[in-house]
Amino acid sequence: MNAINTAPAAATPPYVLHSEDSAAIEHEIRHYEDPRAASIGALKIIQKRHGWVPDAALPAIGELLGISTADLEGVATFYNLIFRRPVGRYVIKVCDSIACFLTGFSGSSASALVRPRWMGASRCCRSAAWGPATKARC
Repeated sequence: MNAINTAPAAATPPYVLHSEDSAAIEHEIRHYEDPRAASIGALKIIQKRHGWVPDAALPAIGELLGISTADLEGVATFYNLIFRRPVGRYVIKVCDSIACFLTGFSGSSASALVRPRWMGASRCCRSAAWGPATKARC
């Protein structure tokens, strides 16, 4: 017979904004009449510190901005330059617009995604300097 673990899961402590990040976000808020307008700037501030925006940071940012976590998550998932998981040091942006396709960029984009020799062998994204390729517009 298999035993079922009935112990409650350990609660993760709430994310606490760094004092510099809080000050930078409050400074960003002062630029707008509506604090919601500072949400992208606030996400960029957190991303600058961590390299990505952890899920646990969203409630803390939302509380500071006075918006719900769901609204903030909607902003964070909409913009492709806000990373929701760890990425490498280098992020390659590949344009997928029709103008680039017609000028033949699609053929050269494959060669752009080849790992340069100086970067060494492929490794996990968390420990590697090589991040994901993202689609972008010129």
